[in-house]
Amino acid sequence: DGTTALHHATARGDAEAVSILLAAGANPRLRTQFGQTPLHFASLAKNTIIANKLILAGGHVDATDNASESALHFSTRLNDVAMVYTLMCHSASADLANLLGQTPLHIAARASPPAITTLLIQASQNLSTTDFQGENPLHVSVKHQNV
Repeated sequence: DGTTALHHATARGDAEAVSILLAAGANPRLRTQFGQTPLHFASLAKNTIIANKLILAGGHVDATDNASESALHFSTRLNDVAMVYTLMCHSASADLANLLGQTPLHIAARASPPAITTLLIQASQNLSTTDFQGENPLHVSVKHQNV
């Protein structure tokens, strides 16, 4: 399924194993059959320490999976303010759209804490991007009463 030892160590939150694997030459850009990199796994595990290690070792902060979702999409959906901040500090793009045309800001507009929405608004180059339903983040926010 393409899941490597680095993916497994990341999913377990084992920062020491991640460090050892990276030092031994593990590739932080390898993908599972679903296109997920270890950074996606770090986002799912809500582990900013491992995320930093992966990015500093060459992990691509804007890598997208088979659904065109980046680690920032995952972290936004999980309402993980610390991970969103960490990814933004490494210049993650707030404007990448997934297969539904949704940027992380579209996802945040549904129910995320104001801190995430603010970070994404500050980083976005285009606040009026519409998804495949023709909705921009403001439409989504009003629709889900998250204003």
